[in-house]
Amino acid sequence: MSKFVVVIEGCDKTGKSTLAGLLAKDLGWPVVKMNQPRTPGPHVAAQECLDVLEAQKGPFIADRFHLGESVYGPIYRGTLPMDHVDMRLIETRLQARGCLLVLMTDSVKMIIARFKALKEDFAKEGDVRDIVEKYQVEWERSRLAKIRARLSSTDLARTVVSLVRAEAEL
Repeated sequence: MSKFVVVIEGCDKTGKSTLAGLLAKDLGWPVVKMNQPRTPGPHVAAQECLDVLEAQKGPFIADRFHLGESVYGPIYRGTLPMDHVDMRLIETRLQARGCLLVLMTDSVKMIIARFKALKEDFAKEGDVRDIVEKYQVEWERSRLAKIRARLSSTDLARTVVSLVRAEAEL
């Protein structure tokens, strides 16, 4: 059985959960949604990611994973991002299983519009801009197989499923 992992990262309101649901339906894999760590701190977040990798014996889809806390923690919780050692350890474990990192993106204007449409006002434009920029930096640092995507892309789920099937040899 494959142990492949699809990690979907990106700012809130970019379509991570939507894509995760579409992939789960097409691939039949479970979705693991990562939230903020139980206890603040970069090493705690890293350990929680490693615990999830240990617990999930088969393939799965991560709706946010290791990059999320490094981006959101400093902005909303005042924590330090994960250090390079923690990030490299997580990515080494992901590479060993086989992994595709998908960064969901969109313009700051479109993301803010989605927040407003849902009457969610906690995200300020400056924060969204910082989050989008920080995700880009973390994505560029990553050594995982990766793609950038927009929810509005035609046949996004089908494209990702094709990539996953090719990489995971399903």
